[in-house]
Amino acid sequence: MELSHLCFGDVCEFIKIVDESSGIQGEVQLLVSQFLRDYHHLLINPGSFNIPGAEIASKTAPLTIGTIKYEVTAETWKDASQLSRFLGISHEQSLRVTSQTHSRGFSEVGHNLLYARRILQERLAVVQTLLVLLNGDVKNLDAKDDLIKAVAADKSTFCLHLIETLSKSAASFTVLNRSDRLWSQDIQDIKDWQDLEYILSILKLLPLLIINTDTPVGIVTQWFSLLKETSYFSRFSKNGTPDEIYDQIEALVTCISVLMLGLEVSTLSINTEGPFFTDAECFKHVNTIISEHPKSPLIVYYWSFILSLKAYLLEEEPEKNAKFVNDVFGSTPMNRLTSQLVKRAEESDVLKKFVICSRSLVNDKLWFAVMSSFLAVSLNFITLTKDVAKVVRDVLQEGTSQEFIERFLTTAEAEKKISLLRSKVPLVKEGLLPLVFLTSVHPEFASFEWKEMNTYTEKVLLSSISYDMAESEGLLAETSDFIVLKQELLVKPPFECNENVLMPIPYGTRGKIIPMSSTSEDAVVFIYSYNGWSLLGRTVQGICEAYTQSDEDQERSEKSEFVVAVVNLISSSVSITSPIERSMEVLQHLSGYVENGDIISVLFKLFELALHSRDLSVVNAGIGLMIDLLPNFPHFVWSHLARSSLIGRGEKEGLAIPILANAGRTPANFDSIFLLVKLTDCLVSEALNVEETFSGRIKGEILAKLMLHMIRIYESFQFQNYSLPSQRLEIGLLLTSVIIKVLYAVYGVDPDTPPEKKVTAVLADSANVAVTAFLSSTTSESRAVTSLILLLTSVNKCGSARNNMNLKASHSELVAQCFNLANLLISIRSLLKLQPSTLERSLYSKSADLARIYFDRMTWRANVIKLFTHMVRAPWGLDPPSLLAHLGDNQSRELLKCIAYDLKGSLTNVELTQSLYSFFSAVMEGRQDGLAVLFLTGNLITAGEDKADSKSDAEPLESLLSILKHNALKLNNLPESVSVHLLDAIAYALNTWTAARNYEKDAKFLSILVERLISFEPRTVNEGTTTAELIELSKQYKVVSRITEILALSLFTSATDADVLLKALSRPDLAFLVQKIFQVDGYDARLQGRLGVQFKTLWSGVDLAMFITSPLLRSSKSFYTSIFDIPLMDLYFSQDEKWTGSEGSQGFREDIVAASINLQLVTNQVSAAKSWGALLTSFIKKTPVPLSDAYLDIASNLVESDPLVGSDAVVSTDLYLARVELSFYILYSFHETKKRIANQKLQSLLLSIISLLKSKKANFLENVSQSSKHYYYRPLIRIVLIILSLVNDGKLFVESLLDHLIEIFELTLGKGVNLVLTNLLSEISTAVSHGKKPAVVNLAEKIQDLLLLLSFFTKIKTLKPPDNFMMLLASSLNESGTLKTILNVYSSSHLLNFEEEPVLCDLSLTFITEMCTVEQVAEKLIANGLFSVILESPVSTLIQQGNVTPEVHPRLHTLWSDGLLTIILQILSKFGKRVLPESCLFVSYFKHQIETAISLWSDPSLSVSMALIKETSQLIMLQSILAALDYQEYLTDSNVKTKVVGDNVVYVLFSGLDTLAERRELSYAFKHLLTHPKYLNSRIVPTTLEEQRVLEQESSRAEFVKRITQGIKSLNNSLFSTVA
Repeated sequence: MELSHLCFGDVCEFIKIVDESSGIQGEVQLLVSQFLRDYHHLLINPGSFNIPGAEIASKTAPLTIGTIKYEVTAETWKDASQLSRFLGISHEQSLRVTSQTHSRGFSEVGHNLLYARRILQERLAVVQTLLVLLNGDVKNLDAKDDLIKAVAADKSTFCLHLIETLSKSAASFTVLNRSDRLWSQDIQDIKDWQDLEYILSILKLLPLLIINTDTPVGIVTQWFSLLKETSYFSRFSKNGTPDEIYDQIEALVTCISVLMLGLEVSTLSINTEGPFFTDAECFKHVNTIISEHPKSPLIVYYWSFILSLKAYLLEEEPEKNAKFVNDVFGSTPMNRLTSQLVKRAEESDVLKKFVICSRSLVNDKLWFAVMSSFLAVSLNFITLTKDVAKVVRDVLQEGTSQEFIERFLTTAEAEKKISLLRSKVPLVKEGLLPLVFLTSVHPEFASFEWKEMNTYTEKVLLSSISYDMAESEGLLAETSDFIVLKQELLVKPPFECNENVLMPIPYGTRGKIIPMSSTSEDAVVFIYSYNGWSLLGRTVQGICEAYTQSDEDQERSEKSEFVVAVVNLISSSVSITSPIERSMEVLQHLSGYVENGDIISVLFKLFELALHSRDLSVVNAGIGLMIDLLPNFPHFVWSHLARSSLIGRGEKEGLAIPILANAGRTPANFDSIFLLVKLTDCLVSEALNVEETFSGRIKGEILAKLMLHMIRIYESFQFQNYSLPSQRLEIGLLLTSVIIKVLYAVYGVDPDTPPEKKVTAVLADSANVAVTAFLSSTTSESRAVTSLILLLTSVNKCGSARNNMNLKASHSELVAQCFNLANLLISIRSLLKLQPSTLERSLYSKSADLARIYFDRMTWRANVIKLFTHMVRAPWGLDPPSLLAHLGDNQSRELLKCIAYDLKGSLTNVELTQSLYSFFSAVMEGRQDGLAVLFLTGNLITAGEDKADSKSDAEPLESLLSILKHNALKLNNLPESVSVHLLDAIAYALNTWTAARNYEKDAKFLSILVERLISFEPRTVNEGTTTAELIELSKQYKVVSRITEILALSLFTSATDADVLLKALSRPDLAFLVQKIFQVDGYDARLQGRLGVQFKTLWSGVDLAMFITSPLLRSSKSFYTSIFDIPLMDLYFSQDEKWTGSEGSQGFREDIVAASINLQLVTNQVSAAKSWGALLTSFIKKTPVPLSDAYLDIASNLVESDPLVGSDAVVSTDLYLARVELSFYILYSFHETKKRIANQKLQSLLLSIISLLKSKKANFLENVSQSSKHYYYRPLIRIVLIILSLVNDGKLFVESLLDHLIEIFELTLGKGVNLVLTNLLSEISTAVSHGKKPAVVNLAEKIQDLLLLLSFFTKIKTLKPPDNFMMLLASSLNESGTLKTILNVYSSSHLLNFEEEPVLCDLSLTFITEMCTVEQVAEKLIANGLFSVILESPVSTLIQQGNVTPEVHPRLHTLWSDGLLTIILQILSKFGKRVLPESCLFVSYFKHQIETAISLWSDPSLSVSMALIKETSQLIMLQSILAALDYQEYLTDSNVKTKVVGDNVVYVLFSGLDTLAERRELSYAFKHLLTHPKYLNSRIVPTTLEEQRVLEQESSRAEFVKRITQGIKSLNNSLFSTVA
């Protein structure tokens, strides 16, 4: 981590995001602190950045600033010097930034523009760093405390320095020497807009130093001198600066001015004890400037308040204030001056300025609070008119906290003026409308005010009513303006259109007469109680009924204003911030006097009328009402939209877009569009809710129509002419967020379910609209894609600042969301397996522009790299686009250089570092060969070139892989999340590219990995383990997994020995180190076991699996949400306490989060264990010496210990399988190296395996019946086989474990084989009985299992166990029915063919053949009807017909020769004469096949094969054995055919072998072949594929012929030999 790579931009971003939970290690914080200390002087004198100063003398020596050294070249020195003079910037800082920029990446084209931008960005970053240090809650940065102490020690000097800096910056604004060769319009634009941001940042910094403090008069004097000098910064309102930017400057200037002039934010008052208030000279200076230069109406207004206060103090304490007033004002009356100032302010529309300035600061809460406090103080000096009340509403609703609003409303002055307003209701302008405005700011306040009104004011001619003067009593004794009605008075409510509707004020009601000077009428305030909400409801209905009537423009405008105000009040009162009970009460009151319906239906009717009339103010209010109704009353909104003209009904197109008819070439307000997008966003959120408030189908239709509108808006919103440029950003940001929300909701979860069946099915059509718009592959151009690309590349354009700087944060958020949208769309295209889209092709075509953003715009590096990562990872067809080709050679090299520089820097930007590692992995993994070679070697290899032939003149750059390996040397100091990405990147390179494997030079790298691996000690998980510790441990396991993968690969692929690794894996204590790795610790079986069931119990309509995060989108999720989509669930169950919990109970959300973390911990442990298994397997293959005894301990531990600590639940079959397979491989290595192991150890191992096979976890019988390769009984059986192979004294071994072996034989060979075969027969029988062709599931797997179990039998046989063991074994096989089942399988084997082969024949005869080798088992087979089966089964019957030759019927011939003949020979060898009758019967049954085999040798068309030789040999052997048993004698009493040979009668059993003459004739045939080798060679035929390959090659054919010849010789010799 090189300190010279740090810059203020990086440091500022680091300080913004760093916190205690970020995982950033102390080393980075120490580096940042050191950087800040080295630049301490610049931080407390930021304006020194603007002083060119003396040039650095040396042009090549390193530049030293504090402890940091920067490499300098003569070229960079020259560029820095020129830019320093041209821009008026410190030469030192210019050289520093230029050198850093050059080191990172250099392009000959436009490098001065890049240098200028970076220099000015760093100047700005210095001030922004100060802002975050002084205004943020930054911990663990020592340099911060030092800085604060230094600023606090001389705050006045620091403030004066900032004011001076502002003065110089204002003076130099837009000033550049156009005749200088460096000048260009781009540099001028950058300078102008950087100056604006710089000044804005300083203006934000100043209030931090003066808020709630007494500002010294020197600072106040200098500040107002600056205002005079800059004409209140009015210069910035020219030169094309958008109004919104100047509004922000003006607002900040106002905040600073009022704070300096005593505004107390904490008490909402003006400090009359402040220094300037008592300093005549300063006061006069300020008064003069404001009076003579009244440029700012807000400052003028505030100063009028100061003068009013001063006048009041003079009146109260003349002796104390007279001299001060005389010194400041002389003979000028203060009251006259105050009136003049108020008049000037009002003429400049000061109230509008309040709103404008407040809105410009809405994103800066502190400064917004200052403006709100200013407004609160103003109430003490102004009348609460309709316009003032509207300003109060607009300001307080904009972004003020509820706490401040409550403070505002409860001030004495506010309460007094609100009381006065209340007394004027329902006079529209005087009381009703102002009170509506004012009560809109707080729903509880509104409910309190309108629920019970106790006065009703009416303008009347006193002569027209009947009244008496009120009796003088008590307090009213001396008043004469109170009256009492003598009869009921009927008054017309405001805006009532029905002449017959009047409101009765009862007889006896008291009232107070208020004389009106402007009219002949008087106002009477009647003391009368009524419900104000009901009055408002009736008033709205009155306006609605008369809405279509032709009113004068003025009257219509007043009605619209009133309706909008009331709708906003209702919106506020029923919004989510108001309890639903209160909201329902308000709606009921409002509907009290509404005819034919309720207030909601009236309001929506009014909305529809306004929609058709294009009355946008009412339309906007209506949309706002829908937005606020949605949380508590969604059914109102959905049911209205279903029939509204807004989005259209049936085939009729909606009016959502046409309402923008006023938008054209002239600047327009786009509030309607913004609100429509916001409504769509809220509807999407509401639709994703577990409570079914309306028909899901209709919701889906409404949302799909709205999404069509959203796409249309997205296509064009950038090209509209906005009167408020910030609206472009606000609309774009919200619009992009809506599209992302819909796409994530549909494609981000439940990846295996179609969208229309997901839990988010209501959005399926909407998501399809977005996918169609952005991911079309058929059109060459898409307007939506064009809009997205334009936004992505907007940060690369100098002019983008001109349009977007006013709300820079919003623009940044918009572009960031666009990058997110692009990434998401590419992921979705991969998820849906769609064709490559126009979007991706456009992105590739714009890749050079995107790369330029990475080069030039430091804050956007991570975004660009993430997008590149998604682009190269997305699947393409046979010809994927090359990122290198689209970038070009120069930009590709520049990209490599910039990435290398960024990777070598300090870890201040974790997101960028991780993104770079992921990009490297994607390039290695994807089909980006050119870029991969460049990253691995630093060389460009063009098409048709290889590395050796490359003719590129450019010098090789540094390999990224070497940098990654170097970074890995600091593995112990990196956050685990970064380590995982780093090791992933290295692993991808090593796995994918052979050239990346250079282990001989990586000794240090491997040593670090080995050290980290061996030093890892898994901590025990218990109830006291915190969530943060679980997450950290999970990440550590992930790191271990990656390390072992790399080390395993290095062992597996390296041609040389990695001594450090081999040594580590040969440690005597390795078994102890490995033991914990192969155990899963911390699995919460109780939580995981009940999760799904409890979820289903709570929400029966949905399954937990519906919220599983899609794998393709998982990388973008946080640790908490990578299993389940918690944000979606938060939205879906947002109003359900069972999910969110309450004060007294925990919600189910906590269980889901805990289960996700727990599951990831377990998954990472399993991954680490499997990786360790791969590493040990590679070591076993690699090690040149036999394994040490430590590995025997490892093998024992793997099968003896429970893989799951603290629970009986099974986490993952994979972990068990990995453990057992590794144990097998270790034992197999011992077997191969013939290492001697004590029988006692082998017995212990075998007992552990037997215990596992019998355990519930193995569930042997159930699993073997399903024959799945995922179960681990197979490796367990193989381990048993290896253990038996390692036994030294087999007989003793078997005797010592006799009971255990018999038990496991009964389980495996007895019950297991019988179960599998019985299931096979059952499936075959069922199919045949239904007239179907039998087809057995997993047949190949079942056969593999059966043969494996048979190997068990074979292996135990080789140990030569005692007879009693074999007798017990035979009895067990017989009693379990296994032997009978095997014979039944042979009987039914003709019913099933697998790939045209009678596989069950082979299988059953293999079993019978093997079992016949053991006399005790063979005897049981015979007793179970062996002979009848092999004689009468359909397959045997087919062979008995004869003419089965190996070249024509190879499969049948194999069954005959390797099966039946082998079996009869084995039985004869075991039982001899006891089975002579059955043997003769066997021969007689197969006489035709025997005759075929013998007669073939005399056949002119003879085909000689090894199979025929083997068959003949077996027949000769069989005849010899039977002859030795005197079969001729046995056949004396039989009906066998006879023939006379000489004097003897011969019974014909073996045609061609019975007599000596026949055997001689056969011998002659053999000799003929032997004496005619060429003829023999011509008659040889292959019967297997292997024989065919042998015969096709001359070299191997000769050897095969030799084997044939030898076989015939042996046959000839055997004809005349006798069996002993």
